Amino acid sequence: MLLREATEPVNLSGHEFKKGSSFLISSYIIHRNPAFFKEPNQFDHTRFSEERAKEIQPFAYIPFGAGPRSCIGSQLATMEAQLIISTIGKKYHLEMVANHHPVEAEPLVSLRIKNGLYMKVHERKQ
Repeated sequence: MLLREATEPVNLSGHEFKKGSSFLISSYIIHRNPAFFKEPNQFDHTRFSEERAKEIQPFAYIPFGAGPRSCIGSQLATMEAQLIISTIGKKYHLEMVANHHPVEAEPLVSLRIKNGLYMKVHERKQ
């Protein structure tokens, strides 16, 4: 959730809000809005590819917030995730265990999988 405060009066969907009104913004909900993304609840590994990146409207994808109050560590977190995924993916193949509990999102301060995600780790043959 992001907390923002109106710097001037604003009308949203026919409702008037005074300057100083507080708003909670859910990036989790924005990222699943069909107005911004086709099949928003489906995993699509090409959604953020270079070719498709220009289809995404500004502020439709804000995993680290946006504007002057965005996360100062966003570039580090992005680089760190890419390094972790590529390092693991190069040496191992991950497979979800059979009879796994249903995968359910747990959107807290950061997005998690409720009760974890149990995987079998298989070493790749070089």
